[in-house]
Amino acid sequence: MLRVLRLGRRSVRVAVPSSQGGARAQVEVAAPLSVARLQNAALSVNAHALRNNHASLRHHVRFMSSTNGNAAVTQEALVQELRGMCNVIRNDLRDAPPTQELVRTWYDQIERFQKQIAASEEASKALLVGEIRLGYESAIAIASKQRQFDLTAALFEQMKAFGLVPTDSTFQYVIRGVALELIARPSATSVEELREILSESRWERDLLEIIRSEEYAHYRKTPVERKHFHQQLFGGIEAYLNEYEAVVPLAERSSVPYSEALRVYASNEVPFTQMLQLMVKRSLKPDMQVYAALLQGARWSEIPATVNQLLQSGVIEKLTAVPANNVVALQQSHDVRLIWVNAMKAILNSYTSRFFDRKEHVGHKDVEELKKVYLYVEKQLNRAFPKYQFASSEHHEEVYTIRVKAAATAGLQTNLMKVLDEYVASAPAGSDLKKDAFLSAIELYTSSQLKILHLPRELVQERALRRDVSKSRRVSELERVYARFADKLLPSSIAKLKSVKETGSDREVEAQEKIVASNKRTVKALERRLNNARIVKSYQLLIQEEFEIADKAMQTIQDKLSAALNLAKDTNDLDMQLKLMEQYMTCANRYEQRLRSRQKEIAPQIVRRVFRIIKQITASETDLNAADREKLNEIFHLAIRTAILYWRYDDADKLVRKKKSAMRTSLLSEAEYELLIFKHVTNRDIRGAYALVQEMHNAGVAPPKEAIHRIVLGLMHQVHKSPEQLANGEEERDGAVLTSASNVDLIDGSAEDRYATGIANDGEDDDQTQSEEDQLLKSSDTQTIEEELSFYDELQFDDDQGESSTTSALGFGAPASIVDIASFLQDWYNLHGIRPAAKTVVPVFARLLATKDFPEFKRLLQILESMEGGLTPATTVWLEKRLEQLGKTLDDFRVTHAGR
Repeated sequence: MLRVLRLGRRSVRVAVPSSQGGARAQVEVAAPLSVARLQNAALSVNAHALRNNHASLRHHVRFMSSTNGNAAVTQEALVQELRGMCNVIRNDLRDAPPTQELVRTWYDQIERFQKQIAASEEASKALLVGEIRLGYESAIAIASKQRQFDLTAALFEQMKAFGLVPTDSTFQYVIRGVALELIARPSATSVEELREILSESRWERDLLEIIRSEEYAHYRKTPVERKHFHQQLFGGIEAYLNEYEAVVPLAERSSVPYSEALRVYASNEVPFTQMLQLMVKRSLKPDMQVYAALLQGARWSEIPATVNQLLQSGVIEKLTAVPANNVVALQQSHDVRLIWVNAMKAILNSYTSRFFDRKEHVGHKDVEELKKVYLYVEKQLNRAFPKYQFASSEHHEEVYTIRVKAAATAGLQTNLMKVLDEYVASAPAGSDLKKDAFLSAIELYTSSQLKILHLPRELVQERALRRDVSKSRRVSELERVYARFADKLLPSSIAKLKSVKETGSDREVEAQEKIVASNKRTVKALERRLNNARIVKSYQLLIQEEFEIADKAMQTIQDKLSAALNLAKDTNDLDMQLKLMEQYMTCANRYEQRLRSRQKEIAPQIVRRVFRIIKQITASETDLNAADREKLNEIFHLAIRTAILYWRYDDADKLVRKKKSAMRTSLLSEAEYELLIFKHVTNRDIRGAYALVQEMHNAGVAPPKEAIHRIVLGLMHQVHKSPEQLANGEEERDGAVLTSASNVDLIDGSAEDRYATGIANDGEDDDQTQSEEDQLLKSSDTQTIEEELSFYDELQFDDDQGESSTTSALGFGAPASIVDIASFLQDWYNLHGIRPAAKTVVPVFARLLATKDFPEFKRLLQILESMEGGLTPATTVWLEKRLEQLGKTLDDFRVTHAGR
């Protein structure tokens, strides 16, 4: 928590009011009040005494005015009064006095203080002015923390108006506030800003991206919006740094404002080069805080370079020197922690920055580069801080947890296990080990997917020739069929052709040549299909082995956890099971599209493990406390989400039924309803999706905005597909909203139908044998090989009886055409205040304009404008641009315009 007053400094630089002309003189004075006295002073205000802020403020002003007047003021009295003024700001924002009233009160009081200081002894004037500066610093800190940005700016300007030079920490707070204020704005970029940042040549493409992400957090905005955000950030921070340099002489400047600016840049993903430019422009000499900020903002190869600069700077020697006292030791420990944490976060953010979009390719070189970066940083920092003993268990816990997390993300199992052992061995005496580091180690599981993603083709082909592949029932069947055609039917047809050429007619020769050609094509097709089946089986076995290796690693981590915390080996540890389920979901979310061609091999493996966890945690009937019940709820949610992301809809239904049974409830969470609605929409079942929305409404639960969006989008695609329907990829988990699981391209699916047809019968085949072969060739190799896994028994629950839909009747009344959409949106706005997103309504507007259905366009526009915020900024700008192309304006369709 921020302190109310930053007192107890060794010295402060103050501006002393002069009795002649108001000139200011810079004076260095010692702060005589001891830290102990200030710590003993009560910095918080009794909640009952300040229940009404307005009354407190008026009482405080009257009290100070009546007791002090213009008499000289002591330092203790001044500190006490400033503390009271700050406490008024600190109070509950709902009852906070208006900004103007607070600012005016501060102005009146500071003006009175200055008069009192003028009547004080000359020796104490500088000290008293310093207290006022610190009082402003505390007030600005409180206002900034409470997101009272207008009050922060007003107090900062007022401070300068009184001729007071803001402290370094005051500049730190206002610099931090630049980003806080930008982030606190509505998520949607305003109409004015959109008009400013959209170029005429690319407006449509950029605007469609903005529409998809209009309601996302700032860090998930489009590149155009992020660039605009950064420009605003640069402008605000540079202005404060310029002001700092204007009022503070070069010799007296500290790195505090600059390091804060760098931290703000790093936290908001400003490119590393921009951070370096700030340092060069400001001639900033790096210190510990500057290097920490640079590490936070570095990515990929920038991380080792920054670590090298840090090691050569002399900072490490200061941090590893023998501390003079416990306070110094704690500060050193804090700084070492900061270096470790920021370096590891930089590695994690490097991965995220390149692979956050699950459609982005994850190259083998990128993965290897990440490993090299981690290994280098780990080696250098271990060398810089050999066997470092942190001064607090919190520092120790945080550093080792994030080191484990970074090693897991890089897929370095050996290093991860080593760090875990070091975590246990180097724990501060008397501290209790926690689960956090071991739970972070579970994130190693997703690296198995990276190994699968980068399985070398040569390894797969080599494995395809092994005996365990040939023992596959499907492969052996195809080998038999191939051998029959290649060794019997084709030679027989060729021999018959030779005989026909000698004795037969031209017509007989031509017919037999066609049979031979057909058999040759069939042999080639069967050879390709056989090789393909071998590859599929090879992949299946290699993938299964990778999963088994990952399972063993998870078991090793659980064993280490049990040994470190002296726990019984409990398979029902909900924390561990929840973390494992998170990894299964992450595998589905992160790699479902990247490994689409291998989905048939991977999905059963993941879902099998999902069911295994659910069976373990629901095996006993013990009553759960509230915390464990919440964990169980989350585990079920992740399980359902994982199944749906892998398009395993039957398995998802089983998990839903199991949750209702285990949790003794008939309702699901909002997020789970949304997942099921997604399932229905991708299956073109709009009525089923609508029934779920109605079920939520009947239970008194407001449907999420995404549910309404999915139904509208699904209806649009069901009615007619159109280029203008742009919102089908709005969120990572959606993937292809309009692509059903059956459309996933299999490695051999495109060729199987061709292989199963056109096989010539030369009249000599046994009818029964031919029938069996035809049946074999008409079935899917991939599906049959998947069945060889024999997982189906594991993907069942003993108490699952299945159930018929109980919500089918609720599906009546679902929107069935585009003209129903406007009423559908209006109904749910009236019922639950659900305002449709831009990505929901823009495709509808586009379709109505494309079909020139202006009456329905006008009706939808008027319905949206009747909603509070119904027309979002992105929707408004898109409509303006599109209607301009048609020679129209929004006013042409508004009721107000029609009535004029």
